[in-house]
Amino acid sequence: MAEAMLKLRAVYLSGDWDVYWQWHIQQDQLRLYHKDTWLLDAK
Repeated sequence: MAEAMLKLRAVYLSGDWDVYWQWHIQQDQLRLYHKDTWLLDAK
């Protein structure tokens, strides 16, 4: 967990926080609401 905190701190200090956070949100959306998750078999 300490390594994760150091990486987040590095992103923040580099000024890339907004870009990183948008990417993070996009990845969560893809993971949670993937477009092929709820395909139903039409009979």
